[in-house]
Amino acid sequence: MALKLSLKPGEKFVLNGAVVQNGDRRGVLILQNKASVLREKDINTIPKAGTTQHVEENRGALSMSLTKEDLAELDRAFPAPKKKMPLELI
Repeated sequence: MALKLSLKPGEKFVLNGAVVQNGDRRGVLILQNKASVLREKDINTIPKAGTTQHVEENRGALSMSLTKEDLAELDRAFPAPKKKMPLELI
């Protein structure tokens, strides 16, 4: 079975270890055989993870699923600002 990738203009991805960049227009790539593909949207970056253990703990958070009720509770606890403002640094 073929794998179809819909690509945004300028999107970069890794195909069998080679970095490939799409052109200026939307594109479609169809892979007919087995290939290793890594897309930027599939990469998770965690800032300030100073130890391997910290990286692994943060990675575990990706397995969580939040319900609509969870998201509503978070929105109430941390409302969006009414105007642009810099992020607070910890």
